[in-house]
Amino acid sequence: MKNKSDVLDMFKLFSKEIETRYNKRIKCFHSDRGTEYESHTSNKCYKELENVHETIAPYSPEMNGNAKRKNRTFTELLVAIMLNSGATPHWWGKFY
Repeated sequence: MKNKSDVLDMFKLFSKEIETRYNKRIKCFHSDRGTEYESHTSNKCYKELENVHETIAPYSPEMNGNAKRKNRTFTELLVAIMLNSGATPHWWGKFY
């Protein structure tokens, strides 16, 4: 994802992937009050997908720290998977 404007499209793809692969539906979505998550179009999408969008309390860096730690853990997991898979660097995207 190169731009923040791509968030909604990526979320839709991610949601469909979860439903297809695991036969589960995303019920709740947490964000940090970023404008890319709170537009009229985004809220309409959340309603269509029947997702509840929850935001963290404003000016709470400790919550943001938790999210950053989880994202770092997830990124490290993806790198480990890519290394283990033997995929060519072409498929690595931003991790390479």
